Amino acid sequence: MRANVLSALNDRRTTLTLLRNTALVQSRIFGAWSLNEIAIARGEAELPEGRDRPDIASYDAALRETDRENIAEVVNAIETAIKTSEHVRDFFAQHGGLILDDLLRELRQAQFLLAPALELEEEEDEEEEEDSSEEEGAVKARSGKKSASFTGTVINRTDVLRALDEVCAYYKRSEPSSPVPLLLGRARRLVDLDFYSIIKDLAPDGEAQVLNIRGSRPETMTNTVQSTNPGPNKNKSTGNTITWQNKVVRNL
Repeated sequence: MRANVLSALNDRRTTLTLLRNTALVQSRIFGAWSLNEIAIARGEAELPEGRDRPDIASYDAALRETDRENIAEVVNAIETAIKTSEHVRDFFAQHGGLILDDLLRELRQAQFLLAPALELEEEEDEEEEEDSSEEEGAVKARSGKKSASFTGTVINRTDVLRALDEVCAYYKRSEPSSPVPLLLGRARRLVDLDFYSIIKDLAPDGEAQVLNIRGSRPETMTNTVQSTNPGPNKNKSTGNTITWQNKVVRNL
């Protein structure tokens, strides 16, 4: 009789449906994500009528944005549920048997989907320790402990890239026709470039004026400057600072 009652834990119409629709990740920006929602995003579950298929990249962004302590609590609860279910199954194996295979499968799937967030935290903690030792603690003293996800405060270049990625993921999910991701994608490519490379990308015609204003011509830029100022007046400025700035704005 007790085994019959506990068999409801393996019922797909009740217990497992509730489990699959329970939020594993709750993000302020990217919403709630359950096993069922992730399966829909991956094309593994039927898309409800009248809904657009969610972008799985938004789940990855939600995982980064969610507080690691909250994820750790959920993972611990899942691990406890797995161990308890296995114990109950093993006990009833000697008393007529109890099938909990579907329940254990769903719990392990949830555990697997949340694992990358905790692994990311461990990797970033290791990177932080290495950076701290190499830079004699200067960065750590200035910005505090490095966050595993973008929380609204930008303290380094990695946070800039994460913020841009999450904004792009939002537009792709909620406003797919918006041109904003195209502009942000270009901005993202510029993040790791030096000043002259950025000028060459945004306003190639303004490169010569930047060098004239700077007062020096790096060896790598000499040929470019000569080609943009041919003839006997090649050392003469071809415009003023305002004209160059306008070119940069137009290219943005």
